Amino acid sequence: MICFIHIAKTGGITLEQILINNYLHILLLSTKKTGNFDQDKTSKDIFLKEEARAMFTVMPFLEAFAGHSLRHYLGYQDVTRKPIQYITILRDPVARFISQFRQVKDLKKKMNTIEEFLEKRKNVYNVMTKRLAPNNDVEYAKDALLNHFTFVGSCEEYDRSLVLMKQILGIKDLCINYQRMNVNVHKTNVVDEILEDEKLLSRIRECNAKDIELYQFYKEKVFPGYVKNYVGNLDSDVAKLRESNANFSFSKFRQVYSTIYRHAVVDPLAYIVDRMYNKNSISPI
Repeated sequence: MICFIHIAKTGGITLEQILINNYLHILLLSTKKTGNFDQDKTSKDIFLKEEARAMFTVMPFLEAFAGHSLRHYLGYQDVTRKPIQYITILRDPVARFISQFRQVKDLKKKMNTIEEFLEKRKNVYNVMTKRLAPNNDVEYAKDALLNHFTFVGSCEEYDRSLVLMKQILGIKDLCINYQRMNVNVHKTNVVDEILEDEKLLSRIRECNAKDIELYQFYKEKVFPGYVKNYVGNLDSDVAKLRESNANFSFSKFRQVYSTIYRHAVVDPLAYIVDRMYNKNSISPI
């Protein structure tokens, strides 16, 4: 069973769609209680181990579950007989932070400047470390990348990550073709202005120092190991993926069928689990 820890603005929605395209029995979890940009404020945003136990009991057929509210360190594998393969995606912390600001700016028109975002959204500092470790412990997160996650992808190396992931997960029939999802296509000079402001960049780096340390560790110690151990010609296989992606689109039939199935079967069962804990961490996507 796959557990995808979704970190905001790392290409996670695209990976969720890849999983949906492959698995009928998949549950998507979100933090609807406080919203994607106020994550980690309360325990209500986290999918607890007890909830996972109930979920696996009422949905023993699950093949995958994914979402912002998942935390691998809670030990979901302890409450199911199925082995769990934890996966996630990381991104350059400065780029991730700016991307999240841009999305908040588009969704919440009152959030006009990144200075305001830095001041009012302190909960999104070091988001990657928070997702991967209790108490924002960067050393714990580093250990998790090496010893607890089956695979950790790179947003900057997305196609290469997918090819590596398929082999590491050991799922030969996994379709890793995709359409890019949740991409900000609006032309803006906001990013250029931020990148040209060294004082502002320094503040962003300071506020995300743990994520920067974690990402550097990942680039130096984790991702190169995947590449080194790859069996085959990685560059050639990445080129083949890109070629096959050129005219690829997710199956409309599969998407409609999966949506109907989730609404008719998975979501009602998830709602039962949700009500057991009087929380809103589970919600239809």
